[in-house]
Amino acid sequence: MIRNILATLAGLVAGNVLNFALVMLNSSVLFPMPPGVDFNNQAGFAEYIRTLPVAAFLVVLAAHSAQAAGGTWLASRFAHTRGPVPAIVIGGLTALGSGLNMLSLPAPAWMWVDVPLNLLCAYGAWQLALKSR
Repeated sequence: MIRNILATLAGLVAGNVLNFALVMLNSSVLFPMPPGVDFNNQAGFAEYIRTLPVAAFLVVLAAHSAQAAGGTWLASRFAHTRGPVPAIVIGGLTALGSGLNMLSLPAPAWMWVDVPLNLLCAYGAWQLALKSR
């Protein structure tokens, strides 16, 4: 049981690192924020989001998918059991975070595909991890 919890926590951390790296790439290199705008300035950040092209949102989809898939794969690979609990926890938390982002930020309506996509990525990563054990 302890091994399952530690594996799930490691998966959460690894998934968050993947997500953070891609989001930082998106907002710092690919589509940099204007001077004076940062993640803590909600009004300025919301205005920045309204100006982003579709490609920037696709990078966000990739970041969230990488979080769900990478974190789930790692957790499922090293968990003691072969059950879906790590996938449910990591995929569910990633989907919840994506949904909360959609509610609080002015993202296009098609970005709601991110929520079920996170769950599908977690499921697929769980299946891959089972095959590699």
